[in-house]
Amino acid sequence: MKKLIFVFSFLIFVFSLPAYAAKVMKVKDKKVYMMFEPDEPFTTGDYFLISNAEGKKIGLVQIKKIKGLKAIALLKKGKAEKGLSASFKSASKKKQQEVAEDENSEPEEPSGPDRTRLGVLVGYGMAQQDVNQYPNGTSAQDGTSFAVRGVYDYPLLDRVYFRGMGGAELFSVSGQGYPITSSSIPSTVKTSITYLALDGLLHWSMYKGRSSRFYFVGGLAILYPLSKSSDTIYEDSIDSLTIGEFGAGFEFGMGGYSIPLELSYYYFPSGDDVSTNVISFKVGVMF
Repeated sequence: MKKLIFVFSFLIFVFSLPAYAAKVMKVKDKKVYMMFEPDEPFTTGDYFLISNAEGKKIGLVQIKKIKGLKAIALLKKGKAEKGLSASFKSASKKKQQEVAEDENSEPEEPSGPDRTRLGVLVGYGMAQQDVNQYPNGTSAQDGTSFAVRGVYDYPLLDRVYFRGMGGAELFSVSGQGYPITSSSIPSTVKTSITYLALDGLLHWSMYKGRSSRFYFVGGLAILYPLSKSSDTIYEDSIDSLTIGEFGAGFEFGMGGYSIPLELSYYYFPSGDDVSTNVISFKVGVMF
């Protein structure tokens, strides 16, 4: 369980790191050749900060020439090196003046909720299950959980969606224990369950940029077993259950669609004899 919590915390930290807007491709004298990310708006005269691998700001450049996603910038302060990242600092003076004069200019982020979205997520999870086999101790089992979900996002408030999902969850673990049919001889035991899954979640974008967002999700899921087999749990006792589902993700835009990367923790209610934990990493596409 400690290993799962460590991985969960580490990946949330990785997801929370901001994406860079551009990358330095070449430096020649004071000219800095840059490549921008798709959907990152920039224009001649804009200023960008150059950061080193530790995230420290070491240089300032100004865009002078643009061709597609490529740009030539002039180094104003500090230094720049090939492979370093660049982030937007401020717009050109001309652009700032135009925005100031336009009282009806649109904000960078919409003031109301976003649009309805559809998508799909697929996931791979690490699963653990402990089965109390009194008086023979506990059978510790681990394995995998595969997830396939269709996703429907409905906007409720600014940055807040209701997220409905439906699909399948394939749960499979194994370990050393005592089979129900032979409680005196230890051997490798297995549990395999295919669930029909229905999820009702709230999706909150903590950070929302021009083409990316970092978000949290949380809610409940109903798991209904479609098929089941177990050496250590009586199959008649494997029934539908409601679990808690909590996670975090990072989503980046790719034109008309976006790619979410998400990490979820499934909280299974513990019974007298069985304790289950799952951490699932998901990737998908949203339209």
